[in-house]
Amino acid sequence: MAVINGTSGNNILIGTGSDDSLNGLAGDDLLQGLGGADIINGGAGVDTADYREKAAPIVVTLTGATAATVFINGVAEDTLANVENVYGGSGDDFITGDALNNLFRGGGGNDVLDGGGGNDTADYTDKTASVVVTLAGATPVTVFVNGIAEDMISNFENVYGGSGDDILTGDDRDNILRGEVGNDILNGGIGADSLFGGEGNDTVDGGNGVDTFDLREKTSSVLVQLNGANGATVFVGGVAEDTIRNVENIVGGSAGDTLTGDAAANKLSGARGNDWLMGGSGADILDGGEDSDTADYSDKQAAIVVALNGGNPVTVTVGGLAEDSIAKIENIVGGSGDDTLSGDAAANTFRGGLGADALDGGSGSDTADFSDKAQSVVLALNGAIDAVATVGGTAEDSVRNIENIIVGAGNDQLTGDAAANMFRGGLGADVLDGAAGSDTADFSDKTSSLVVTLAGASPATVLVGGIAEDTLRNIENIIGGSGNDVFVGDGLQNVFDGGAGTDTADYSASAKAIAVTLNGAIDARVFIGNAAEDTLRNVESITGSALADVITGDALANSLLGGGGADLLKGGGGQDVVDGGSGSDTIDFGDKTAAVVLTLAGVANTTATVGGVAEDTVRNIENIFGGAGADVLTGDGNSNTIRGGAGADGLDGGAGVDTADYRDKVTSVVVTLSGANAALVKVGGLNEDTIRNFENVAGGSAGDTLVGDDLANVLLGNDGADTLKGGLGSDVLDGGNGIDTADYLEKADAISVTLNGTTNATVLVGGVAEDVIRGVENILAGSGADTLVGDGASNTFRGALGADFIDGGAGSDTADYREKAAAVDVTLFGAGDTFVFVGGVAEDTIRNIENVFGGKGNDTLTGDDSANTLNGNDGKDLLTGGGGADILDGGAASDTANYRDKSASVSVTLNGAASTAVMVGGVAEDTVRNIENVWGGTGNDSLSGDGNANLLSGGGGSDMLSGGAGADIFQFDFALGASNVDMVLDFTAGDRLFLSKSVFTSLSGGSLASNQFYAAAGATEAQGVNQRVVYDTTTGALYYDADGNLSGHTAVQFAVLSTQPGLTAGDFVLVV
Repeated sequence: MAVINGTSGNNILIGTGSDDSLNGLAGDDLLQGLGGADIINGGAGVDTADYREKAAPIVVTLTGATAATVFINGVAEDTLANVENVYGGSGDDFITGDALNNLFRGGGGNDVLDGGGGNDTADYTDKTASVVVTLAGATPVTVFVNGIAEDMISNFENVYGGSGDDILTGDDRDNILRGEVGNDILNGGIGADSLFGGEGNDTVDGGNGVDTFDLREKTSSVLVQLNGANGATVFVGGVAEDTIRNVENIVGGSAGDTLTGDAAANKLSGARGNDWLMGGSGADILDGGEDSDTADYSDKQAAIVVALNGGNPVTVTVGGLAEDSIAKIENIVGGSGDDTLSGDAAANTFRGGLGADALDGGSGSDTADFSDKAQSVVLALNGAIDAVATVGGTAEDSVRNIENIIVGAGNDQLTGDAAANMFRGGLGADVLDGAAGSDTADFSDKTSSLVVTLAGASPATVLVGGIAEDTLRNIENIIGGSGNDVFVGDGLQNVFDGGAGTDTADYSASAKAIAVTLNGAIDARVFIGNAAEDTLRNVESITGSALADVITGDALANSLLGGGGADLLKGGGGQDVVDGGSGSDTIDFGDKTAAVVLTLAGVANTTATVGGVAEDTVRNIENIFGGAGADVLTGDGNSNTIRGGAGADGLDGGAGVDTADYRDKVTSVVVTLSGANAALVKVGGLNEDTIRNFENVAGGSAGDTLVGDDLANVLLGNDGADTLKGGLGSDVLDGGNGIDTADYLEKADAISVTLNGTTNATVLVGGVAEDVIRGVENILAGSGADTLVGDGASNTFRGALGADFIDGGAGSDTADYREKAAAVDVTLFGAGDTFVFVGGVAEDTIRNIENVFGGKGNDTLTGDDSANTLNGNDGKDLLTGGGGADILDGGAASDTANYRDKSASVSVTLNGAASTAVMVGGVAEDTVRNIENVWGGTGNDSLSGDGNANLLSGGGGSDMLSGGAGADIFQFDFALGASNVDMVLDFTAGDRLFLSKSVFTSLSGGSLASNQFYAAAGATEAQGVNQRVVYDTTTGALYYDADGNLSGHTAVQFAVLSTQPGLTAGDFVLVV
């Protein structure tokens, strides 16, 4: 047996063809056992046993929580417990209810249904033909379907019809009759019946008793006026639908309904929507339900008194007598008496009608409605203090705690107070003065176009359909009508709501630039001079200021007019009109993913297509920003700036001086302009755009390479380390941010330039002014005798060929010789001139240079007392930092750091390409990397190698030398003496000992002969006439005996090998 359990929600449980146990648990469940002997338990909630698949007769009598047997075709099959509703099959079923509220749907066949006790429902919603039935309590009655007797039912209070034209008649009990679909006839009979017509044109007669016609399923507005026993037409969405009589109560739908009672005691329930309820005569109950609802007493002659209480039921007295009870009502319309209407915390609207009325809004933003007045209304609000409204010159109503006023057809004069007031003038030439606070003039009733130009406290005339009508002062906000309205603010914080129509906010008089992104009916803030000022809603068009505005449309068809200034305009969705006005204006398609095709046409209209579909109309636009598609963007005869955006774009500047804009790129841009010929643009190393007819290029935020052509070009690097090459023509090279380079390597004539930071500097070529550069830190010169002078930044100069003069100026500057194949030899001299020798020949003269980048040869680079950076580049370089905290980078090959000039101890441990500190006198001084060899000074140095083949020369002093891994060289090239004995800590096979012949003067040749070496335990001097180097194998001490065992010279110790390795003459090499 399969056990199928539901959850606490509403479940549909379907069994198998075998015996199942279905447990609905909580919730309103539908349980279908299918085949087998099933145990069905609905659990809590209102549950249904479904036998619609059965063709054989069903017989069951429900017994509440006690199991009831279901007979199918006369055979006991299922048991039901806690089941309230049953759906029968196509057989002749017998279904009997219990004391609970049951719902039975017999299905096909001639069924016998007995509701039993409780409030039970016969459900015929599955029927498509007409259903006719007259309930008779416990007496069985026949149900006719399509005119044929079908079922016998008894003990049912309620009937649900189907989709045919049904006739449902109740009995003397309280019935619920639902017509559902079709043109139904519902007769309530005696009792308090609830009648639901459903769809179709229904005829409803409540009969005797207090009956309710329920329209809560309607989504369009309902209008009905009850008329007792006479027929009353129900209009739905303005169309006549149902006819009702003898109905006392109405329940409205979800739209704004108008429900009117008759002489009986009615209950009118608005449900959802902004409903209008009028009880008529009789003691009525008016329940507005959700939203903002109105109780209308305009039919009353006697005085109305009502005080609303936050949706709670309150009594309405008429002529001093309690009459109605109202709840969830926000608004009141008075009658012709002297009414007293008091509000609550909600936003209440009171219309006093005739008579001298007292209107008190209470808290909330409340409205006094004088729209029924044909004569002039004069009213000055005064907060919580009574203010008298005169109508046609006669004092009429008193108001307090009212913030908003609506008037009618007269020439009205309305004055606000310190609150945020709203005035709707209606017809007539009205004067509306908001006084203090942020106040609103509401023209939502106008169908003609408005032109409103606010003027603060000064009078401002409102044009309606081109005719002067109202006068405004101290009004900050406008609500437009259904025409095409134009709004002009006054510099204060204004709110413009265009309403229907195509409406315009005009900022052409603004002294500051604006920025706004329209958002349909949702608030859009307008920034004026970078401060959030105005709010726009339902505004489709913008006219910008004379300055540089940023205007973005929404999904509607917008009209964007930039006005003067360099404006940025983005249409958004919809078919927009984009007019830049004067100035150099930009249209932005950055939100488009499909390809944009646009050819500018100056002041003439031109169409932009998006994805092949005509979208925007464009004029007076000079610049274009493309989107993510493969755009085709073409300029006109003006100076255009075109940015393709993402995608493989085809950009053509057309005539004029045009700029290809790559400011949006975050990877490197490489392009060489080629005039009218196509030039390929690479972005991030990949081919992207094809451009032609561009004179200028703006790079992005990475390191770009921008090359001009034979024309006068402007190359703007922007961010990143850019290289700019103007080519021929008088060019402007602007590096922007970052460390940028101007490339003149192709120039044969002498270059002369003095950099000046971001200020223009003129470049002379062959003595003639050619280019202007700014924001450039580095210069690559050509083959002439160039003069390159730096500024206060850190400059790098490459003189290339020719005898160049290079002056770094202030800052930490670099002379770059990386293109040199011959050895470079230079000793920096601060502000003094010093020669740079290339291949042994004096070439350049430099001053104020702190750093040198060597070439491909074996360079000798020597610093001064400043903090120098010496980079050897290729070749076997000798780097001497001098004074200051220097950086010595050997680059490729085997390079040497020279500390011969140091008298204090030098301590360093080499670390390959990684930086390592050099201590001098115990203080960190230099940083070295890519150094393989170190020459110490006259102090007691500690020199350690790395995994490479290192050469360590201690120089003077008693030094500690450690080669580390690799085939290392320990060199002894300083005058010998007792204070100059070095210790070699890790001599191993493969290492060598270099002896300088300038110190070991009795040695010659390139190697030590075997008879010149003597090694023995305790050896301290030569034992033969030819022996010159003596090794004590016990202590590891090395001695030099200049004349062998002769008496002319005493052996001098020069080193100790601390590991006492075995040595041969072959471990020694003689060097210069």
